[in-house]
Amino acid sequence: MNARAPLARVLAATLLLGSGVARALDASARIEPSYQNGSTTTTDSTGKATRTDYTGWLQQYSLNLEERVFPALRLLGYGFYESGIFLGRTDGSPVETEAQRWTGSVRAVVGDPVLNGTLGYDRSSRSADLLAGGTAFLGPDLVRQTWSLLGSWRPEELPQLAIRLSRSDLFDQPRVGTDQTTDEANVGAVYSYRGLEARYRLNWQDVADHLAQTEAASLANGLRLAYSDRLLDDRVSVYGSYEIVDRQTETRATGTGGTVSTQQFPVAGLSIVEAFPATPDRVVLQPNGALIDGDVLGGAGLNLGFGPSLAGDEAYRDAGVQFPDVVTPVNAIWVWVDRPLPGPVSGAILWTAYRSDDNLNWTPVPLAGLVAFAPLNNRFEIPIAQTQARYLKVVARPLAAAVTTDARYRDILVTEMQVYQVVPAAQARGRTSNLRGDANASVRVRILRSVPLSYDFGGTLSHDSSRAAVRYSLANGLSISTPLTGSLTLDARAERTDFDAGVGHESLSRATAALGVQPLPVVGASLAYTGQISQTTLGNEWAHNLALFGRAQPYRGVTLNASGTYTSNAFADGASGRQWTGQVGLGLVPNGWLTLGGNWGRSSAQTWGGTRGNLIDRQARLEGTATLNPVPAIFASGSVARLTSNGPPYLLVNVNASVAPFPGGDLYLGFAYNETLDTRAALRVRGWGPSLRWKIRGNIYLDANYNVLDSTSPSQDIGQRVFTMHLSLTL
Repeated sequence: MNARAPLARVLAATLLLGSGVARALDASARIEPSYQNGSTTTTDSTGKATRTDYTGWLQQYSLNLEERVFPALRLLGYGFYESGIFLGRTDGSPVETEAQRWTGSVRAVVGDPVLNGTLGYDRSSRSADLLAGGTAFLGPDLVRQTWSLLGSWRPEELPQLAIRLSRSDLFDQPRVGTDQTTDEANVGAVYSYRGLEARYRLNWQDVADHLAQTEAASLANGLRLAYSDRLLDDRVSVYGSYEIVDRQTETRATGTGGTVSTQQFPVAGLSIVEAFPATPDRVVLQPNGALIDGDVLGGAGLNLGFGPSLAGDEAYRDAGVQFPDVVTPVNAIWVWVDRPLPGPVSGAILWTAYRSDDNLNWTPVPLAGLVAFAPLNNRFEIPIAQTQARYLKVVARPLAAAVTTDARYRDILVTEMQVYQVVPAAQARGRTSNLRGDANASVRVRILRSVPLSYDFGGTLSHDSSRAAVRYSLANGLSISTPLTGSLTLDARAERTDFDAGVGHESLSRATAALGVQPLPVVGASLAYTGQISQTTLGNEWAHNLALFGRAQPYRGVTLNASGTYTSNAFADGASGRQWTGQVGLGLVPNGWLTLGGNWGRSSAQTWGGTRGNLIDRQARLEGTATLNPVPAIFASGSVARLTSNGPPYLLVNVNASVAPFPGGDLYLGFAYNETLDTRAALRVRGWGPSLRWKIRGNIYLDANYNVLDSTSPSQDIGQRVFTMHLSLTL
C-alpha cells in the first residue's frame, strides 16, 4: 500500500505550473498536507481497558486550469487527489489503513451566452486497503467515469432550448461487484410571453447492470402550460397550469438477480429540528423545498455532524416528504449529505422511519435491511418496509461527540432526500406505459376595498393511467384581516376542502379566528381558536385548538413571554384525545456583555378509547441559560435544564467557553472548553483544547490544535487525546 506514485505525479504537475506553464494558462493549485496523532482509551463496565494509538497523514491536492484558445473556445481542467494513511496499534496489535480518492474533469466550452456547447469528461476513483494481524485486505478501486455533451440556445423573446447527452460507467476495477452503464439524453425548451409560460422536456434513460444482466430503458415526454395575471386594478389574481407526462418503460432481464428502482416524486419537502415538547411520533414538520430541489450539493438546513452534540444539541433531525396521494408505494429512501463518510462515522448515525396521514401523529415504519452509505454518491440508502402514506420521514440524531474528533465531520449537512420503489428485475420485466396529467387553478378576489375581505378558490386534478380513480382537491375560503380599534386586530378565516387522494371522497371544514392586542409598543398578546371537522373514509374526526400568547418588556433589558395551548380531538376509530402545553420565559440583558435567560414548560397528551387504549405522555422542562462576552476575545455560555419525560426527572448541563487572546492579524491563539452532562443516561462528555492559526505569508496558513475529549457512561468510558496540524498553500 503506497500512495507515493500518484503523489509524485501531482507534485510534479504543481511544480511545472509554478515554473512556466502558469504563464500561458489561468491556473491555480492548492496543497493541503495534514498530520494527526492521537490515542483513545476505552474502559467497559467490567473495568477492562482497551487502548488504541494512531498516527495519520492526510494529503489533499487540487488543480484548476483554464485557457481561452480562441475568443469562443475555452478549455477547462480540474483535478483533486486525496490520500490518507493511518497507522494504529490496539493493545499491541498493529493496524494500517490507507484510503485514496481522486477526481479529474476536463471541459471544452465553445460559443457565447446565447449559443454554446460543452464537451466534458469526468472520472473519479476511491479505494481503501487494510493491513491487520499481518494480513492485507485490498479493497477494489471503485470508479465512475462520465462523458457528456451539453448545448443551449437562449435567444431573446424566442423559445430557449437545452440539450444534454451523457454516458456514465460505474464499476470496480475487477468488475466483479459492480458494473453498470447509464446512457441518458435530456431535451428541454421553455417559452415565456407576458403571463404565459410553456415548457417541454424529453428524458431518455437506459440503465444496464452487466453483472445482474438487467437493462431498464425509459422515455418520458412532458409538456407544462401555466398562466398568471392580475385583473380589475389588482383586485383579482388568477393562476392556472396543466402538465402532462407520458412515460414508456421497458425492462429486460436475462439473469436471476438485480433490481429496478423507480423514483417517486413528492409534492413537498419537510423538515424540523425537534424542540420541546416535540417527539419523533408527535411533531409537525415545516416546509423545506431544498430537500427535494434536485441539488445534492447544497445544504438543506439539517446538520448531522458532531458540532451540535459538542454544544449540547442532541435533538432529533427530521427529514420528510409529502405525496400528492396516499397510495404512492415506497420501500427505499436516499438521504444525501455534503461529504464522503468513512464506515465508523456513517455507521454511528442511526436512522428510523415514520409515516403519517396528518403531519402530526407519526407511526414507526420498520427498516427492511441494513442502512448502507454509498461512497461515490455521498448518500445513505435506507431500505424500509413497503409503505403508502401521505407523509413519510426519516429521523436521526447528530453524530455523538465521542465517535470522532476529526474536524471534517464537525458539520455533515443533509442536501437532498429521494424516495424510491425498488422491485426485483424479474418482477419488472416487460413494457409498461403511463400517462399522467396534473391541473392546478387558483383565484383570489378582494371583495371590498374598505374592508380587507377576500375570497379564494384553489383546485387540483390529477389523472394517471395506472390508477382508475381521478384525484382531485377543491378548496373555497373566505378571509378577513382588519383592525377593530387602535390596538385590537382581528384575523379570521373559514374554508372548506373536498378531495379524493386515492381512497374515496373526503373533506375538511376549518374555521380560525385570532384576536391581537398591543396597547403599548412593549406589551402585546394574542388569542387564537381553530376548529375543524374531517370527513374521512374511516369516519368523522374533529379537533378544537385554543392558543394564548403574551409578551412584555417592562424595563430595558427585561423581556417576559408566556404561551399556552389546549387541543381536544375525536378520532374516526372512536378514540378521544386532549393535549395542553404551557411555557413561561424570562430574558435579562443587564449590560452589553451578559445575557441571562430562563424558561419553564410543561405538556401533557392523552388518548383513550377506540383501538388505541389509554396512552399518556407528560413532559416538563425548566431551563436557565447565561452568556458572557466581556470582550471579543472571551466568550462563555452555559445552560442547565431539568427535564421530565414520563419518568423521574433528569438534568442536562452544557458549558462552553473560548478564549482567543490574539484575534486577527497573522497569529491567532485560542482555547475552547465545552461540557455536557445528561443525568438520565448518566452520560458526561467534556472536551477542551488550545488552537493556533499562523499566517506564514500570502496564502500560506498553518493550523494546529490539541483536543482532549472524555466521555463517561454506565456502559463504557472513552478518553481521546488528539493533536492535529494542517498546512494550506494556495498557488
